[in-house]
Amino acid sequence: MKRKTASSPKGLSTIVNLREDLLDPIASPEPIAHQASQTRAAHTKKPIDLIERLIAKELTKTASILGLDREELKAWLDLSPLAPAKVILALLRTASEHRLDPIKDEVNLTQYEDGSWQVFITVDGWSKLMNQHPAFCGIEFTESPESINNVPAWISCSIYRTDRAIPTTVREYLLEVQNDHAIWQKMPRRMLRHRVMQQCARIAFGIGISEATSKTVQAIVQKSAPIQPLQDKPDLNGKEASRATTLKAFLAK
Repeated sequence: MKRKTASSPKGLSTIVNLREDLLDPIASPEPIAHQASQTRAAHTKKPIDLIERLIAKELTKTASILGLDREELKAWLDLSPLAPAKVILALLRTASEHRLDPIKDEVNLTQYEDGSWQVFITVDGWSKLMNQHPAFCGIEFTESPESINNVPAWISCSIYRTDRAIPTTVREYLLEVQNDHAIWQKMPRRMLRHRVMQQCARIAFGIGISEATSKTVQAIVQKSAPIQPLQDKPDLNGKEASRATTLKAFLAK
């Protein structure tokens, strides 16, 4: 509401706000922002609490199925404090579903260069899965007559089942899977054989789980420490680096 004062010279007007005392003060945005922050925190905490409860439940279940002490299995999982909770949950479910012992390195975790984590079955794990399957009837490897630096250019694997008319056969090529990691330089035939066995077992038994690859080993070693000569970290079975060795190097970074 506005008015002109009668004493205003030359008809000039003085603007008077008659309702200044009735104007509402500007509300401070801080309480609203704080409330929104609390709401987001509450929504975030709910799925985290759920995953933690699921992990605790799956931990008890997996230990019971594998005949392990629950605290021993929990201590083993604690060796990987950087792994996301959902990856730990996936590891426990894979271990219980396929009866694979993580402490015996039959199933494991790995971290790639981009920071992502993955659950994978090791060579020992695939061997266990094949030999305990009731339809398993043998495995056969064939090497390529051609060679690259005295190493077969490819190796094929055939898995026989009593309930199949023909075997499942898979071929892996050296040039597609070999890398510069020390274990590939030391034992290229064995590593190529492991690689093709894992791929063949996945198809022959229909197990949908990621397998350990040469990239897995290289990613962890490059992230944790420079590659050391094989004799410094012996691997008598020619398998990928064990989780304990890998985690020690990673945590000591």
